[in-house]
Amino acid sequence: MAIQTRKWRRASGEQKEAYIVRYTGKDGKRHIATHERKKDAEAAWARIKTELGEGTHVAPSQSITVEEAAEEWLSSCESRGLERGTTNQYRVHVHRHIVPMIGRLKLTDLTLASVAAFEDRLRREGRSSPMCRKILTSLRGILGEAQGRGKVQRNVVKDRPRTQTKGKSNRKRLEVGEDIPTTAEVRAIIAAASPDYRTVLLVTALTGMRASEVRGLRWCDVDLRAGKIRIAQRIDQFHQVGAPKSKTGNRSIPLPGPAVQALREWRIKSGNCDGLVFHTTNGRDIDRW
Repeated sequence: MAIQTRKWRRASGEQKEAYIVRYTGKDGKRHIATHERKKDAEAAWARIKTELGEGTHVAPSQSITVEEAAEEWLSSCESRGLERGTTNQYRVHVHRHIVPMIGRLKLTDLTLASVAAFEDRLRREGRSSPMCRKILTSLRGILGEAQGRGKVQRNVVKDRPRTQTKGKSNRKRLEVGEDIPTTAEVRAIIAAASPDYRTVLLVTALTGMRASEVRGLRWCDVDLRAGKIRIAQRIDQFHQVGAPKSKTGNRSIPLPGPAVQALREWRIKSGNCDGLVFHTTNGRDIDRW
């Protein structure tokens, strides 16, 4: 291996200089890495020697792009059986944010600095802080998958230093009447709803159940005499039945009096004491609202 200096003169007469690292990779082939500064070339060679010794080095010429790695990660997510809604969110992160901005970069070109620049651009172009965090989490997953397959040595997103914040969080608290409706507004929404949706909105508002839990609610999980609901399953927006999202999702919820009365009337009106509490005329779960 040698760090060689290359000098040339542009047509304008400007003198240019670059430093080239030449080495033999683990595949027995010769590789080069070009740097504008000598100290960068020296640092690169020190890193390359370590990676070659550990058997983890990936030459830039053999590296795949961020876009290629992202597609492999998405395929892996699907093969692992992740929920369809989750993989759809990942696809949005990849195709709307990651690939348009850094998709052409090779994995070996990703550095702490380039990831920081990527996050800066996300914020500059209007992505919210929560969205930025989600996108970077997806990028971390992409690099983790590539690292596990031996296609990149380092997960630079995982290795980023965490920003320490002092004092209380600056996150804005939700305000009733601005971010969420007031009690009077909720009552008005329920009163204005069609008879077919009035009960489902009332139960949702009084219990705090997730929409997927309401869609998956069965009569066998409703105890009107004791005034309780047992959350045992949910149905997602794609009509897939599954367990609650977490272990704590399996729980009992008290039913306030108005909800008990509404469900009693709903059961009589629907003429159904089995299956789903809220369903379409053909017995299928209701669509996401």
